[in-house]
Amino acid sequence: MNIIFSEHAIFEINRRKIKKENIENLVKYPPQKLDGKNNRIIIQGKYLDLTFKDVVKNNSNQPT
Repeated sequence: MNIIFSEHAIFEINRRKIKKENIENLVKYPPQKLDGKNNRIIIQGKYLDLTFKDVVKNNSNQPT
């Protein structure tokens, strides 16, 4: 799976001093997947005390 980080995501990763590999693992192996609108999947998980949520296009498997 190819993960594309937005400018905002990169800013927050740097600000919070989070390793990208930890985020990548959370996105690749999310503890929770939910059906979203328009053929999308919502993935959620926790890292330390932070909750992460992202939306993935169902047909491309790529976070948006």
